[in-house]
Amino acid sequence: MTTTPSSMASMSPLPVSCLINAHNCLMGSRCYLGDTSISANFEWVCEGQGHVLVCVPAMQNDDPPTATGHDTSVDDNNVDSPGIPPTPLTPPTFLSAIVHIDQEDFWLTPDGRYQGPNGIWKEFLDVKPSCTLVNPGMEPVMSDFPVTLHMLQLFTQHCVTPSFSSGKSFFSSDEHGPSHFKLCHRLFKVGLHTVSIQKHYSWWLVLVQRIESDLDGKLTSQTSTSAAATDPFSFELWPLTKERTHAELLALKASHHILPLPMYDLAGNLIQPSAYCCSLQGAIMEVHFTLLHWGIASAKWDVYGGVIQLIHILVPPAPTLVTTRKRKLALHIKDDDSPSRKTMKV
Repeated sequence: MTTTPSSMASMSPLPVSCLINAHNCLMGSRCYLGDTSISANFEWVCEGQGHVLVCVPAMQNDDPPTATGHDTSVDDNNVDSPGIPPTPLTPPTFLSAIVHIDQEDFWLTPDGRYQGPNGIWKEFLDVKPSCTLVNPGMEPVMSDFPVTLHMLQLFTQHCVTPSFSSGKSFFSSDEHGPSHFKLCHRLFKVGLHTVSIQKHYSWWLVLVQRIESDLDGKLTSQTSTSAAATDPFSFELWPLTKERTHAELLALKASHHILPLPMYDLAGNLIQPSAYCCSLQGAIMEVHFTLLHWGIASAKWDVYGGVIQLIHILVPPAPTLVTTRKRKLALHIKDDDSPSRKTMKV
């Protein structure tokens, strides 16, 4: 169930102000998908066995870039994920949008609701928590959302493989065309301590620099056995849908580290994994993400995916209403009314 404009009419002035301020700031960033003028700012470049969308330096903007000249061929083997090297030659662009997180199609939990090997995730290492993003339903960003979808379509149409058709993993459509899109989060990273991707983009928001210091501190603490018992970001205390998957998670500790979701609340504080669901599901957020392309040769599909780099909550989810019990309970009972007393009198 998504939030409607009418349900937002009673919001307090503070969230409304945050929403407007974020919109005004992003409109001048050259990366906001609600701004049609950014279409000439980007190009696709090869990255591993796929492609990544990157920002074109301002001096080159005289000639609108296209990706038709790039080699979009793929290997004969299936490519299940694009895989970005730790130090890419060209920094990916952080596209940005203001969106509402759908409450129904929500999998952006600490473990993606993983319950063991299945048809989607063969092992814990494959898990990539995701969510569906829809129209925020409130101006000024409500009018920007159709533009956001259009811009994403435009970018994906500029990176195609001959004879391939478009996969449906990124956009979801109705009778009028794409109505929402999906983003995911990379949960694991190879190595005990790896410089986070944000370090390569000093031009970006000051908030991204805060992510670097916060997450580096969390990841460093994971290497300390003494800190694991109290660190909410550690393998030992990472929230799980099913406790039986804990052993599988701990088995990854020697070769990987967990990447906490770079998500911040209204006050700019990093949100702990245990609060992901109550903080995100149904919220309006400012999200920054990279856009990737790869091909699946066996199915002849072009697949596109967005990987979350930063989330800033602008409007928290509405409190969940608890329905009143149909049968009211007494606030006090007498000794004679207890079940044991009644049984003795029978």
